[in-house]
Amino acid sequence: MKPLIAVAVLGTFAGACAAQSSVTVFGIMDLAVRHVKNGSVGSITSEVSGGTASSRWGLRGSEDLGGGLKASFWLESDIAADTGAGNATSFFNRRSTVSLSSDAAGELRLGRDLIPTHVASCAIDPFGCVGMAAATNYRATQAAVFSGMGGVQVAFRANNGVSYLTPAKLGGFLAQVTVSAGEGQLSAGTEQAKSTALRLGYVSGPINIQAATRKVENATAAISDFKDNVIGASYNFGVATVGLQRRSFEFGADKLAISMAHISVPIGAGVLRATYQRADQKSPNATTNANDSSLIGIGYQHYLSKRTSLYGTATRISNDNRAIFTVAGGPAVTAANFGGQKSTAYEIGLRHDF
Repeated sequence: MKPLIAVAVLGTFAGACAAQSSVTVFGIMDLAVRHVKNGSVGSITSEVSGGTASSRWGLRGSEDLGGGLKASFWLESDIAADTGAGNATSFFNRRSTVSLSSDAAGELRLGRDLIPTHVASCAIDPFGCVGMAAATNYRATQAAVFSGMGGVQVAFRANNGVSYLTPAKLGGFLAQVTVSAGEGQLSAGTEQAKSTALRLGYVSGPINIQAATRKVENATAAISDFKDNVIGASYNFGVATVGLQRRSFEFGADKLAISMAHISVPIGAGVLRATYQRADQKSPNATTNANDSSLIGIGYQHYLSKRTSLYGTATRISNDNRAIFTVAGGPAVTAANFGGQKSTAYEIGLRHDF
């Protein structure tokens, strides 16, 4: 009898421990067939990973420490779903964080994570900063603004970060402060560059307002710092959600400003999204200055269930002067063979969340 009692007590204790902690495997598989035509240069039809969301997998978990305090971790890695390949330089390249949080005090988060300006921009973008009609298109094309500062990566994620996020129960108001350490990096263009960032917002009912700023200090004194600012808002009228956003990047005398207007309309079991964007470049370099561009994108996502959807998207980028902005997945272009032409694309895809 005593052994049976001991087993019962042990089982009860183990159950209590399990109730206090959890680990979840999660991810997204998103694949599309895309056709991109870059003016007179030609066209390419291909299968691409991430038409509405970046394909990924990850582990996340939390432990209840008592007294309203919780410890959590989050590990997340890219998947090139069309080939099965992972990220070549960092295994958990999307996120690698550990945190302490409470409903009353907010969250302290350490590790590699999205930067506040990217979070603010994606919160307003109806395409969630992913795909050929998203707010990331002009950042994803190499521009003079990014030269010498690590390319587009300075506008997405940061290593060695420490963030504080305010608690959710503040009447809709929110804030995030993030700093990342340079850790002795002496060369320009590294993701280890020292940075500071702030995000403020108000999200309540149909209203979503986001504003953020970030400065990346270059370790080489002779090279300018990188500045990133975004402000945007959207309102859900029930029959449709409309929004506006403006994001600007500065690197010395080079500037890239991206303005966006968008609308999302629920239709049956899906959502129709449309966006218009305008990119304005300013630079003392004559080959870059006034190389502006506009983008029109439209997409429909039909939900077969809460986790599975079919979608279609079409985009046209119209370049001015010698601008060479293009939709990803097309043939390579240069200012000589493509400058000032149009990049047009369409795709049909399937997404499953798990």
